[in-house]
Amino acid sequence: MSRKNLIHLVLGIVLLLILAGLVIGYLATRQDSGDPDAPQGGVSQGLPSTTELPTGLAKADPITTLPSQAAEPSSTAPFQAKTGYCSGSGVRVRKAGSTSAAILGTLSRGQSFTVTGSEQSGWYPVQLSDGTKGFVSAQYVSFTKPSDQESTETSWIDPVTVTIDEDKWYLTLVSIKYRLPENYKPELSYPVKGIDRPLDARVTPHYVAMYNAAKEDGCTLTPYSGWRSISRQKANYENKVAVYQRQGNSRTKAEQLAAQWILPPGASEHNMGLAMDIVNTKESFENTKEFAWLQEHAADYGFILRYPKDKVSITKVAYEPWHWRYVGVEDAKKIKASGQCLEEYLGLYND
Repeated sequence: MSRKNLIHLVLGIVLLLILAGLVIGYLATRQDSGDPDAPQGGVSQGLPSTTELPTGLAKADPITTLPSQAAEPSSTAPFQAKTGYCSGSGVRVRKAGSTSAAILGTLSRGQSFTVTGSEQSGWYPVQLSDGTKGFVSAQYVSFTKPSDQESTETSWIDPVTVTIDEDKWYLTLVSIKYRLPENYKPELSYPVKGIDRPLDARVTPHYVAMYNAAKEDGCTLTPYSGWRSISRQKANYENKVAVYQRQGNSRTKAEQLAAQWILPPGASEHNMGLAMDIVNTKESFENTKEFAWLQEHAADYGFILRYPKDKVSITKVAYEPWHWRYVGVEDAKKIKASGQCLEEYLGLYND
C-alpha cells in the first residue's frame, strides 16, 4: 500500500471515532435531561401519561419536585357532626330514611340530638343521647334551640277544658278555646258498612238515616273523615305548625295559622266523634249535588254546616263545606233558621 493511501485510511478511522464520540455524548445528554420523549425503562414508548402537569410547568421538570402535585383534598369538606333540636312534638326516629321504616324512638319538642351527616332525601342521620342511631325527617330538625317560652300548646289563647253535660252532650262546644279532656274517647260505631270512618255511637243512627235519604235522592254522602284520636290530632296539628315555621313564622304565629286548618289536640269536633267530613276536603265540594242536598236537608237529621264562609271571624276556622256537625234535630233547625253559627247560638266565643 502506498504511503498516500495509508494516510487516507488513518484519517478516515479518526473521523469515524470522532463522530462516534459525538453521538454517544449527545445521547447521554438527552438521557440525563429527563426528556419524556426518550424511552424509559419498563414503560412502553409512545403511551400517554395519566398525570397532567400544572399549567406553565416545563415538561422536563421532574414532577416529584412540585408540592402542587401532592394529593388535593376533596372539594366537599367532610360533614362535621353538630347538635340539632326537634322542632315538633311526638316526632319519630326511624331505622332508615322512610316513613315505612321501623320506629326506634320518639322525640319531644326541643329535645336535642347529634346530627351525624348531611340531609339525604329529606332525612337527617342522627344519634340520640342514649346512643341510638337513626333518621329524623328534615322538616323537624332545627339547628337553633326553640325558645323555652314556646310550648306545644297554643300560647296565643288560654284554653278551657269543657265539662260535658250528659243530657245535652250533642251541644258541647269544642273549639280552639274549649278543649276536651286529654283522655276523652267516645263509644264508637260505623255508619256505613265497609268504610272505616266511625262516629260517636249516639250520632251514628242519625247519619245512617241521612245517608239513606240522600241515597234515595241520587246523592252519596260518603264518609271521608269521622272520629279522630286526640293523639293523631296532635300529630296532624304539629305537622301543620312546622310547615308555617319553615316559611319563617314564629311559633306563636305558626300556631295561629295552623289552627285555621287543623285544630290543636282536643279542640276538634272529630275528637268527640260528633262531626263527619263528607265526600272530600276540598272547597269545590260546595259545587256538588251532595252539598246542595245537605244545605237543604241536613238539619232534618240533626246536622249543621259547622264552619260557614261568613263566620270565620267567630269560629276561627276556615270555611269547610265538607264538615257537618251533629247538634240534634231541634237545635239544628233553630241554628239553620237563625243563620247563626254554633258559637253565636250558644253564646260562647273563642276570644
